[in-house]
Amino acid sequence: MTVLGIDIGGSAIKCAPVRNGEITAPVSRVATPKSKAELLTCVSDIITSAQLEWNVTAVGIGIPGFIRRQDGVIVRSPNLLFLNETAFKDEITRRIPLPVMVDNDANCAALGAWLDQPTPRPRCLVHLTLGTGVGSGIILDGRPWRGACGYAAELGHVVVRPEGRACGCGGRGCAETETSETGILRTWTEARPGSGISSARRLHQLRETGDPDARLAFERAGRYLGILLADIVNFLNPEIITIGGGVAAAGEVILAPARTEMRDRLHHHAVECTRIEITDHADYGILGAARLLHKDSRS
Repeated sequence: MTVLGIDIGGSAIKCAPVRNGEITAPVSRVATPKSKAELLTCVSDIITSAQLEWNVTAVGIGIPGFIRRQDGVIVRSPNLLFLNETAFKDEITRRIPLPVMVDNDANCAALGAWLDQPTPRPRCLVHLTLGTGVGSGIILDGRPWRGACGYAAELGHVVVRPEGRACGCGGRGCAETETSETGILRTWTEARPGSGISSARRLHQLRETGDPDARLAFERAGRYLGILLADIVNFLNPEIITIGGGVAAAGEVILAPARTEMRDRLHHHAVECTRIEITDHADYGILGAARLLHKDSRS
């Protein structure tokens, strides 16, 4: 069976046909429309074209937002607010007569990361995406852990600094206020107001030239990432934690201080049995979305 995997992001939609866990054609990319009606039309057109070009027989879709398990309604999509209170799967299946599965994009990315592991695959994998925020997913026995209502695995909102920075979730001191690109740039602008640097990639380049404030911004982010990693190990003791996203491209610049902090907070046996890996695979969301059609990925 060839499944169309669709990864809907705040700025772009990526898709590709997937068969037997492998992407079988170049990934297509289009800009994400800015309204509900346009997005539904765009996704429907993508599926129709995929049926003709690749003979896909089912569709898996990853989409940002909190999806209520009971009825599949997107309760809130921070990056696509026009989708709030939308039953996205129902809307698509009304337009396209194919089997369709929809899940949170971070769950799909975690599934993709799990599929990328050598067999036998780990029983428990945690995937973090360090981007504008911190996306995350937990895979247990080959299935995303969604929790009682669909809100599980929001690890970016684990508190790592009580009374810290205000977070968009309404809380304070969440991991994503420190370890995301937004958090790192905030640390930088607090030290260098008006510098004009607006990306972690550019800040990393500046750090490579020896800039002390850029170095401290990444070290601070790494330290708080290490607190989050230690919490994850204490919660779940997973075999592996994979880390992707734009911030992860900094590699050991952020991971080295994270490992140090993590080791300082955990029993050495817990540290030894959990691998931490940076991944630069950009298509985990597509692979994981396609995997949603596999019965072993449902719960």
